[in-house]
Amino acid sequence: MVFPVYNIFSSFFSALALFFISQRMKQYYRKTLFPLAKYFGNMSLAAGIGCFIDVFVFILFANNPFWLGVGSIIGGLWAIAAHVYGFGIFLHLVFPHSPVEKIITAGLVLVVLVGIAHIWFMPFSTVDERGVINFNFLPFTKIIFFLFTMAGLLPLCFTFVLETMRKSHLRWRSGFAAFAFLFLVLANSLQSSVGGQYPGLTFIVLPVIAYSLLFIAVILRVEADSP
Repeated sequence: MVFPVYNIFSSFFSALALFFISQRMKQYYRKTLFPLAKYFGNMSLAAGIGCFIDVFVFILFANNPFWLGVGSIIGGLWAIAAHVYGFGIFLHLVFPHSPVEKIITAGLVLVVLVGIAHIWFMPFSTVDERGVINFNFLPFTKIIFFLFTMAGLLPLCFTFVLETMRKSHLRWRSGFAAFAFLFLVLANSLQSSVGGQYPGLTFIVLPVIAYSLLFIAVILRVEADSP
């Protein structure tokens, strides 16, 4: 029996980091009622749940293509939901008066529709001899996942880069966050394209760097730590 060790490590480490970040954001929101903290907390929680589901599915159903495919759909939908909140964060930062809550709700409805389409085109995932999962997604579903990922993460990279230039007291925190989301974009892009060729890079090195930077951004104290 071959376990997808690369996928298990990546998902487990990511889940731990994301749950910690979610808890910190939850505490900060209770203290300040800052909407950005709520969106970040929800984004981290959704992504963390998806990664946590992946860990159990990858361990329990490593040699069962059907349930491995079902688990990948469930975990993937939580990840897409996280990207919807990521897009909400971008809107809140760039267009503070936009109806962020309504846009997030519409995005979550789209997640449900994506889930239905994904089940219709059910993938049968397999684990190769190196311990890497081949999800065998159809091009249609790959494109959907890619678009949601780019919409949720890439705008945040540029937004936090701008934050480093506009707000000097947030420069370090915004800089770490910008690089964290950049590494997440790289990791997600490479995992769906050449992940099987460079599993150590795409499933371990890039996610560890990304979540380590995001962890630093969350715990870093700044001079004016307020909305």
